[in-house]
Amino acid sequence: MNTKFDIIEKLEGASKKHQSSLSRSFIKELIIFIKSNIDDITVVRNLFKLDTNFYRKFCAGLEKNDDNTIITDNLYYKNFARLIKFGLIHKTSSNFPKGLSLISINPNSEFLLTEKYKYLDLYVQEKQKLIKKMIVSFELEDLYIYLRFFTERKIPKKYLSLISFDNMIVIANDLVIQYIEIEDFLENNSYELYIYDKVASIALYKLKKIGSKNKIFNNIEKFEKVLKKFRDDKLELLNYSDIQKMSNIIITYENTPLYNQVITKKIKTVRLTIREIQTLFPKVMIPNNIIKSEMKALERVQNSDNDLYDEHDVIDINSDNEEFESSFKLSQIESIIEFLKSKDNIVSNSITKKVLSNLEQFIKIDKTEHTEIIVDYLKYLFDLLKNRKLAPSTVRGYIRTLNKHLFSKVKDLNDIQINEYENINRRLNSGKYASTTKKSAFGIIRRFFKYYKKKFNIGILFSFSYPKSIILDFEIEPILIRIKDNYIKDNEISRISKITQYDILQHQIMLLFAFYSGIRKNELRSRLYEDFILINDTIIHIDVNNKGLRMQKLKLKTGSSKRKINFNIPLKFRDIILQWYQLREKLNVESKYLFVQKSKHGNFTQNIINENSIDFIAKSIKEVTNRYISFHSLRHSYVSYNINDFIFKGSDNPYEMLDLSVKTGHITPETTLSSYTHADLLYILNYR
Repeated sequence: MNTKFDIIEKLEGASKKHQSSLSRSFIKELIIFIKSNIDDITVVRNLFKLDTNFYRKFCAGLEKNDDNTIITDNLYYKNFARLIKFGLIHKTSSNFPKGLSLISINPNSEFLLTEKYKYLDLYVQEKQKLIKKMIVSFELEDLYIYLRFFTERKIPKKYLSLISFDNMIVIANDLVIQYIEIEDFLENNSYELYIYDKVASIALYKLKKIGSKNKIFNNIEKFEKVLKKFRDDKLELLNYSDIQKMSNIIITYENTPLYNQVITKKIKTVRLTIREIQTLFPKVMIPNNIIKSEMKALERVQNSDNDLYDEHDVIDINSDNEEFESSFKLSQIESIIEFLKSKDNIVSNSITKKVLSNLEQFIKIDKTEHTEIIVDYLKYLFDLLKNRKLAPSTVRGYIRTLNKHLFSKVKDLNDIQINEYENINRRLNSGKYASTTKKSAFGIIRRFFKYYKKKFNIGILFSFSYPKSIILDFEIEPILIRIKDNYIKDNEISRISKITQYDILQHQIMLLFAFYSGIRKNELRSRLYEDFILINDTIIHIDVNNKGLRMQKLKLKTGSSKRKINFNIPLKFRDIILQWYQLREKLNVESKYLFVQKSKHGNFTQNIINENSIDFIAKSIKEVTNRYISFHSLRHSYVSYNINDFIFKGSDNPYEMLDLSVKTGHITPETTLSSYTHADLLYILNYR
């Protein structure tokens, strides 16, 4: 029998099996169309692969509105998405083009010519006038206007009312940093460090020096009136949105598009910490209240019983769908959508039973841990509703809030990234939401995580209330020395034999490789000797593949993790590389692995180096840096130092950014930027 017609039979059976999720009329319409276009449809692994050409033809026969849009495009969008989810069409099929619209792929869309573009000179002229005035003599109103309209680093209006000299760190007369305490959804007092640009820093330095009042902008509404008058008098042809566009254009003209994205916080990068400032500027006086606040945040993190911030870089060899990303959408569970639309104060048992049944069906289809966590909590809420322990309106509020602020904002609840956590907090703290709405949202999210902690017996995400640091380049040499000293001390070594020397060297080499290549800890630990090539003493080639991991019944987490890395080790570390490389040959180490475990009797085994070695290196790093750091921080260091040229030194080659993401093993540059780039730290590093 023809394979394509076998697949059609499978689709026909699908409408009965998934009748609560798939529209029968949709399936019938789809099958008729497939049969009439059977020769033009591709089959991949016994499934239809539907491409954009298929959808173009399919859409041509659908009923249209007056504006030529598809009347029931939402119905088609949902059902095609479910066909992929249920494994009824191949997962590489294109998405149905819901709500067709013209979308610019240019991230700097303000550069597209508009009528307002001709006022750019006017904007620049007024900015220069204000800066000249602020250099000579200025009023507080001038500083407020500058911060709202002209500074590179925009500070939210809500935060302007909070800034004070008590919470300010003056590094120099042209570099001032503002400490702003924020609330987070885990009920921890977290904070942000806002770096003022040179113009604003100089103005604030002058104000602090003359002993100006502590609270800078006491009456925000008064200053907003001054701002409005300035716009009406000087920039009357531009609205607030136009002014923001002008600012972005100037930033990009003077620097690069990437600089614009990062500095204006369109892309949220890893936050700066007080301890990093103390490391870079040890003589700078930091207010005691700020230091105490950070100590509390650090204590919460260090006392937590888990470290969710380190990336899970390998998975069990039996795991399926290594590239799969959970695409949980509440809209796919129609019985819950019906419940949310209802305004009934009493919900019948039949409705709750239907919802619970649909949730059970859904989890059989999407078996990711992310979806299991969400479905488990939804079932918990509906059980409470069924037993009349929660009112329908309360359950609706919980579900809407969690879906809006958590479920739709986190890719994997089992592996939350710090930028996802911070984006949730930033959005709710932005001033966009009323204080009662924010308080309610925080409470609902906290209840979810308390349930999550109790149900799955894991530590709550304290590590996200305080970001980890990077290792600075001038700290590498002291860490190498500390590794040697700690090894001798921990193992009570009185005489360093060649075997001992080799083991010390391989721990030092692991540090250097991770810092200068960004390789993940288990990728590094599992490398085979054949994966490594040394060229001209300082150029390293490493092939990151699954061979060594398979021997441990593991594999790389995603296909993008497979890569070949070339990197340079500075000449000052050449002797360490050569000693390690030459000793391996002399000692006749026979293991297939690049890094080898030593036995209790002092000889090298065939086995892969133990994970305890990673912990040992991390311990040495922490002792030298005295900051919140792990072995994974070496990967952050690699990304941040390499991206420094793209952001702050005027590189205008976009392929360099893409190349860095490939070398790091990321699917997109967005991950490289948002989760691994410490842009604020780089900003003050370049100041030094």
